[in-house]
Amino acid sequence: MQYSLPQGSIIGPHGFILYTSPVGDIIHSFDISFHAYADDIQLYAEFDPKTNGDCERVLARLSSCIGVVNDWMVQNKLCLNQDKTEFFLIANKNDFAALPDLVLNLGELSIRRSASIKNLGVTFDEAINMSSQINTICKSVNFHIRNIWRIRRFITMDACHHVVRGLVLSRLDYANSLLAGAREADLTRLQRLQNKAARLVLACGRDQSSSDLLTTLHWLPVRQRISFKLLLYVYKSLNNQAPSYLSALIHLLNTISSAERRPRLRSSTDLTRLVVGRSKKRAGDCSFTIAAARLWNDLPIRLREAVTVSAFKRQLKTHLFS
Repeated sequence: MQYSLPQGSIIGPHGFILYTSPVGDIIHSFDISFHAYADDIQLYAEFDPKTNGDCERVLARLSSCIGVVNDWMVQNKLCLNQDKTEFFLIANKNDFAALPDLVLNLGELSIRRSASIKNLGVTFDEAINMSSQINTICKSVNFHIRNIWRIRRFITMDACHHVVRGLVLSRLDYANSLLAGAREADLTRLQRLQNKAARLVLACGRDQSSSDLLTTLHWLPVRQRISFKLLLYVYKSLNNQAPSYLSALIHLLNTISSAERRPRLRSSTDLTRLVVGRSKKRAGDCSFTIAAARLWNDLPIRLREAVTVSAFKRQLKTHLFS
């Protein structure tokens, strides 16, 4: 949901946060989680699709929460923008088939479920397989590659390299850690775009090996770029250089109590290894807690013990190229 100040009001970002801080207390009173970013608030609530009526009860709680928030805003000269309020549901195909046609009621307004939503420039679909986001990336990258091709003969290779990094690689890299576990067919589409961008920079045809072109430009392939981002987040989390909500998702193996630890292995003396969680579903294996921990434990110990971020990034890129 989104809210705004009345026209003519002037307030700084810090003042806005302080002014709207009671909204968080209201949401917590309904036992609902939330994220706030600028004037957007995202509410999260879980339900068990196998429990009869649980989804309807959660929706009723969300509606009541939003209603109380709206009342608070009216009293404090704010406006809840109902036209930009979206309702999104995440579940597997079997659960969707068993659910009724759900509607979020906000007073006299009824909001139907959206098939996808955009959050900070990332498009999420109901299955969370990131296909919608990859479709968006492909459309944007293809647009820029076509435009750069039109001017390629008028610019140097160095200039083209800078343009491609700014307009193409930046889009391939943005939030790419969310693509861990994406379908191979979708990742292959992104790899084709990167190969096309490499041929654009080096002004060569399709007869050239794409892997040789990437090596010449010192570009990591798409799959390795995803791994690079995940591993960088892990390193920063372990070295107190990441937000607390990210650091809380990973745990060193040596910090787990002996009662919780698995049978002792030879690798248990390695103080840099992470606990790898377990999941019964493929979507769980794609989570940061599991996917990043597995990648981290597969790294050589000398790399995990890098002293600085710059040293870790340099050694990691060399490792992923090998």
